[in-house]
Amino acid sequence: MRASSTFLCCLFLLQTAQAQRGPAPVVVSPVVERELRQDLSFVGTVRASRQSRVASDVEGRVLQLVVREGQSVEAGQELVRIRSTELDIELAGARAELDLRQQELLELKNGTRPEELERAEAVVASTQAEVLYREWALKKTENLLKNQGTSEDSYRQALLALERAQALAREARAALDLAVAGPRTEAIAQAEARVAVQAQQILRLEDRQLRYQVRAPFAGYVVAELTEAGQWLDRGSAVIELAQLDTLKVSVAVPEDFVTQLQLGDSVKLVIDAVPDEDFVGEIVQIVPRADLSSRSFPVHIRLINRVRLGMPLLQAGMRARALLSVGDSRPALLVPKDAIVLGGRQSLVYVLVDDPENAGGKLVQPVTVKLGSAWLDALKVEGELQVGQQVVVRGNERLRPGQAVFVQEVLPTLEEPLHAPD
Repeated sequence: MRASSTFLCCLFLLQTAQAQRGPAPVVVSPVVERELRQDLSFVGTVRASRQSRVASDVEGRVLQLVVREGQSVEAGQELVRIRSTELDIELAGARAELDLRQQELLELKNGTRPEELERAEAVVASTQAEVLYREWALKKTENLLKNQGTSEDSYRQALLALERAQALAREARAALDLAVAGPRTEAIAQAEARVAVQAQQILRLEDRQLRYQVRAPFAGYVVAELTEAGQWLDRGSAVIELAQLDTLKVSVAVPEDFVTQLQLGDSVKLVIDAVPDEDFVGEIVQIVPRADLSSRSFPVHIRLINRVRLGMPLLQAGMRARALLSVGDSRPALLVPKDAIVLGGRQSLVYVLVDDPENAGGKLVQPVTVKLGSAWLDALKVEGELQVGQQVVVRGNERLRPGQAVFVQEVLPTLEEPLHAPD
């Protein structure tokens, strides 16, 4: 009892909220009748808008098949992984080498450390002290030689020792000057070049590594597995067959007597034999200007937006289709604007404007089931319980419900005269 009361309360609140919102705004257009060519049916085939056998850029052994047949994939998603252990090790070594080069460059840019300057100054002081000592020792030996207190060899040894001390002092002074000046700009430039070369080497290896991961070139569905884990692949071997099924292409052969009556952009009613209870409308996107000489017919391609049911595309590549083209003899036909058609359910329908019996001057909408025919300008031929002059909703019909109150914002003008004169 409590649950029933709660339901009635919620229903009352919903009706109250709908009443407060008031009638829904809509734009309407009248149903018209024209003398048009009758629809002829042409058999065609549903094809994927894009289909590709994805191949490997490298040779190697398949490590893992990441996706399976029937699975949907996004553009750039990994499909197959190929063993690349040796390349991974080479890439790790190249990255370590780059780190070493970068540290060497950083050391040069930071210049001489204070401790190194202090050490160089200490070496200079030490060598200068040694020079002073060797000068004193040479002078002493020279005096002894004058007084015949030492030999000529001792004098020469003292002289050579002084020259050696002076050379070491000059070397220490030069080292101190280099430490104070820091590394040369040429040395820094060479180190930077070594870093850049190593970085390019890593990019080259990373590019090679990416080739070991076969990725999807576009979003679609896996329609065939062409390899397995453990299989050896040669370069260029196909691994996955991928089809794009969100948008389809229906190909029909149209005889030469009728093809001149078609135009790019024309809407086409399509009947798919596998789902006969649903309506589909496509658009002519290509009329191939070359006939099959045996049948004198021209390929006509029609683009069709697919639908998804339970995570899978409703229409599959290879299904049989029939395209209704307005190329036959003329006869009267009812027309409504394309935007008046509500698709997506089991049957197509339009919302018709009717008087509200409880509100003088008010309007309601009621659904009318229609059978779609071929296109004419921005309208579609329809068959159903419609009458010429009735107004159908062309804008604002996406969320309408049967019996919903509406108010008319605008009435669109009657459809233009036909492009093709009646026979």
